[in-house]
Amino acid sequence: MGFGLPAAMGAWMGRPDRQVICITGDGSIQMNIQELATCSLNRIPVKIAVMNNSCLGMVRQWQELYWNANYSKTCLKQSASCRERCREPRGLCPNAYWPDLVGVAEANGMPGLRAEKPSEILPVLKEGLGMDGPVLMEFMVDKYANIYPMVSLGKPLDHIIFGRT
Repeated sequence: MGFGLPAAMGAWMGRPDRQVICITGDGSIQMNIQELATCSLNRIPVKIAVMNNSCLGMVRQWQELYWNANYSKTCLKQSASCRERCREPRGLCPNAYWPDLVGVAEANGMPGLRAEKPSEILPVLKEGLGMDGPVLMEFMVDKYANIYPMVSLGKPLDHIIFGRT
């Protein structure tokens, strides 16, 4: 987690003739978010697509699938005003962006774009991929959407789960 952006930067340094796109999550990008400044200052034209579900999505998915949805410390919007044992019920989380990744991108000298609904995805992609230099594109997704395929707990790679059964 957190390796996507530095890896994309390295990929572009190795092949500057190719467009490089980093697809990452909101929790992951925050682990090396300072590299936005590196991209901007050095004009490393990586296109960053952040899937923002306002939580540590893979950890939340494991908690849902293997620990009866007993969520613990995965919500990136959780604050002192949340219930002590927040189970992240739909509709109770604040609507504010935390952090505002578009604002963070702009503060680091690069454009930031956001798609909040499915109809905005293609326009954001077309605009962002068409820009010169680095750009961050944030795509808001449902925090309860799971990612497949995945490898189950303690299983070898040939026991991939392709969806919930």
